[in-house]
Amino acid sequence: MDELEKQLKKVLEKNGVFDVSKSETSRKEIKQMIFQKFEGDMSRVKVVFWIFLVISAAMMVGGMLFINHEKGTRGMIFAAVITLIGYNSTILMKLWYWVVSTKLNILKEIKQLQLQIAELADKEPPSEN
Repeated sequence: MDELEKQLKKVLEKNGVFDVSKSETSRKEIKQMIFQKFEGDMSRVKVVFWIFLVISAAMMVGGMLFINHEKGTRGMIFAAVITLIGYNSTILMKLWYWVVSTKLNILKEIKQLQLQIAELADKEPPSEN
């Protein structure tokens, strides 16, 4: 269990009289904790993405410039391979970002659903006839 889940469990385990204003406040606090956690994770992902995307683009541009200035066949092939590696790395970084972004958004939605389910479970059950 991570820190967020421990805090959620502690807040949701409190028993006692149902106070609407206190419930609203705690719900807002929990949603804010969820939002902050996933925004922090997303900002780290963005930093990693941009660093590697710039490195890949630099490899691609450097390879293209080296192709234009190289006279030998081996050098041109080497520069072409470096250019292709840089180009493919940019594509892979975009795919990686998309996958991680989707994963974090789904986890965020699941946490919010867990919160809503816990709130519904705390409400009075319907009377049985």
